[in-house]
Amino acid sequence: MIRKPVLFAQVLLAVAILNSAIFAQSSQTASGCGPSPEVRTALKQLPDYWREPALTNWQVYQQRTAKLDVLMRQYPNNVFVQRTYIESATFLRSLSKASVERRAKIDAQYKALHEQQPDDPHVDFLYGLTLMGHDTPQAITLFESALAKDPRFVLPHEYLGRIYASPVFDDKGKSLDHLEGFLDACPATIEGYRAVSAMISDKEQLAKYAGKLRAVLEQRSDGDIENGYPILWAMEFKTHPASEYSALGKKVASDLERLRKLNLQNDPDWYGALENGYRLANDQKQADWAKEESEKRFPVVGQLPDKVKWHKDHPGPEGDVPAAARLAYYRDVLAESDKWLKEPAASALVTFHILEDRVDAMSHLDDVPADEVVKSVEQMLRFGAENGGPGPWSDDFSPWSSDYRHAANVLSKKHIAPERVVDYAQKGLAITEVEIKEPMPDLWATKDNLAGYNFWQAQSRLEMLKYEIGGYLELKQADKASPLLAGMDRRIQDLKSLAADKDDRMQDCSRWLADYWGMRAREAEVRGRNLDAAAFYQNALLVRLDAKIKPPADEKDELAENAHRLWISLNGTEEGWQLWYGHRANDLANDSGFRWEKANEPLPAFELADLNDTKWNVNSLKGKTTLISFWATWCGPCRQELPHLQKLMEINKDRSDIQFITLNMDDNPGLIQPFLEEQKLAMVVIPATTYISETLKVNAIPTSWIVDTQATVRKKTVGYDSSEKWVSGMQSAIEEVKSGGTPASPGVAPQ
Repeated sequence: MIRKPVLFAQVLLAVAILNSAIFAQSSQTASGCGPSPEVRTALKQLPDYWREPALTNWQVYQQRTAKLDVLMRQYPNNVFVQRTYIESATFLRSLSKASVERRAKIDAQYKALHEQQPDDPHVDFLYGLTLMGHDTPQAITLFESALAKDPRFVLPHEYLGRIYASPVFDDKGKSLDHLEGFLDACPATIEGYRAVSAMISDKEQLAKYAGKLRAVLEQRSDGDIENGYPILWAMEFKTHPASEYSALGKKVASDLERLRKLNLQNDPDWYGALENGYRLANDQKQADWAKEESEKRFPVVGQLPDKVKWHKDHPGPEGDVPAAARLAYYRDVLAESDKWLKEPAASALVTFHILEDRVDAMSHLDDVPADEVVKSVEQMLRFGAENGGPGPWSDDFSPWSSDYRHAANVLSKKHIAPERVVDYAQKGLAITEVEIKEPMPDLWATKDNLAGYNFWQAQSRLEMLKYEIGGYLELKQADKASPLLAGMDRRIQDLKSLAADKDDRMQDCSRWLADYWGMRAREAEVRGRNLDAAAFYQNALLVRLDAKIKPPADEKDELAENAHRLWISLNGTEEGWQLWYGHRANDLANDSGFRWEKANEPLPAFELADLNDTKWNVNSLKGKTTLISFWATWCGPCRQELPHLQKLMEINKDRSDIQFITLNMDDNPGLIQPFLEEQKLAMVVIPATTYISETLKVNAIPTSWIVDTQATVRKKTVGYDSSEKWVSGMQSAIEEVKSGGTPASPGVAPQ
């Protein structure tokens, strides 16, 4: 994608030679603990994607890179400016032409610089930064080389600590050694304590660093301490039993008085620290004040404050909400979007997100004129392109592949503008093909992560292909759809090979197979081959039923409707349809919809205390069937799930053969009890962040595990089913594990 490579390389060499001269002038004795106050202020003032509500992502990228280029000239030998310059090389849309070229330029610049200055530790470090993520082993070598050449330059310690905390290079011992090496040399560097707090589980060791951090904060009054107090509070709560949380809350209240006096009203981090602290001090009124002030002064990027407030006051329909209520909600969204679009403060990015809401609402309503839908979709794509900047191939602006996917999906559901659906699908697929060539960062590329990443990539292709085929079928162009269907068949077979027998992925494969047979049936109908179509519809419905795939609750079941229509046209009876399909479909509709993964894994050993200081271990789980729920206070779906969990616990309160525990992964366990009191929840909560992430390797919440009487994990499920069947479905799964694998009647608990 980089044009004129020879000339480009010559320019990079010239830049590298210039930079080598600059580095030669530097004494390079800086420790790397942190930038000077002047440089820190300059870097903090750089445009930020999350703090520029009036700008598009592309505008932020342009302004940020332009100002960084100025800082590079102003501070030519400053390692912290150069670090930010390197780490900012990748735009949010990392595959846009502009960011690809800039990243290539910076990579080549520091490679050439390293060739010019092979003995310079700062150059080792900076060149290593360009390699981290795609050639991390070489980055490790360079960071270690920098430390060997100048032990006083400790910044590489911080990055080696990060690397050895990653899944691929996981070595907790090395990670801690490097993080402690950095922090021991730089005890006043606040950010260094964050990584140590996350890595250290030994309470005595953690208390030592908490004491150091408190001493640092008490000596400082600059704007950076607002980031230090939440780290300190988390460390202090982790090192004390729950019985002492009340006393710690009073200590936090004293810290808040000092923090409040700083009056940093132009810093969103200040409000965030205040909200965090007031929650720990169990002062909900002041916590709400800090949150509201932050939202008022620093609106969510790309969102209109009125829109944010409206959605907060009008949560979307979930689960088994009646159709009338669901439609009323989307009509309200449509009406509100008219108002939001007229507000003069709406920037391009804000307008894009309003149009996303508007188009989504239209997709659920049958009485919106087709031309109005098409107009809104076109506007959404136009503003999406303005937000995204240049596309992967040229300087022309283009939407992201996800925007094309959204547009094609809505028009497909509405059965309008099929020629546009084809166009959007083709363009989206072309961008998708570029996107999926971006490799997963090698820090995270474990076997399991790569398998999931490859599976997701394959599904991205399939979705765009599905819309393209659907568009051609709407246009009655079966000859164009037919070869694409053959390609879809091959891609589904490839997808199955990537599923690795994981239950959730196999169900996704079945969903795609049902879509394939459904479109094969539509193609046969276009060709007038109704008996073929009937057989294909049968295949599609049977695949879906056998895989227990329920159609979305808020959409028409077009597959079943089309099959039923053809059935009747071929002189099938309603009674016959119900016998063949209707009864099984009704049974499936009443199913909870949980996607359980079977397991046979002894629960790893642990020794942890709950919020009542009661000790728990593996033996505590033996003799009873146990539901373990993983959650955090900051997790939205978890917050939705917990009231259902409490209801399930109430139903089983008199059962001696079943128990319920929850494992929480908040970084600061002091936030848990105030949250439970605010939400009026009562349950066993065990703070277990390290055990969850390092031992159990749970990386998605909410998650539920069901453990048998021998403390062996038998079932796992990820996510939250918002339907009213959550309680009965969970109860049924618990009873199945309790009975040794025999499914119980849904929602029925034995007496």
